[in-house]
Amino acid sequence: MEKFRNDLGTSKAGRRANGQHTATVNKMMKNIMKGSMDKPTHVLKPWEMYSKTHYMKVKDAVKTEQEELQKLPSAEPAKKTTLGIVKRHLKAAFNNESEEVKAEVLAAIEAMKEVKCVEIEEAKKQGHDKDV
Repeated sequence: MEKFRNDLGTSKAGRRANGQHTATVNKMMKNIMKGSMDKPTHVLKPWEMYSKTHYMKVKDAVKTEQEELQKLPSAEPAKKTTLGIVKRHLKAAFNNESEEVKAEVLAAIEAMKEVKCVEIEEAKKQGHDKDV
């Protein structure tokens, strides 16, 4: 980002662009990134949707494994291992779930896809209306 700001004007390498250019660049970047900050950009995988709806089922198992890992002297950073633990438990729990729960999760994913398609179509229409 700093390099982009420095290349925007006549500023020399290693110096910040003046306030006016920086504000302009920030405004442009905010407009470009506006849509991507509001909502996820991809449709969730089945185990990710399962985590949104049924995380309470695996919460205790995740917590106990985290506590066990913290007791080890050669423990890795907490954030990195926690995410891996959560993913592993969610995937295993989703694979062991009944067909009804899997169907419910897949239906939620399909609903999410439909909503995304509608949003994309509306965005295309708005973009087309601006061009005309």
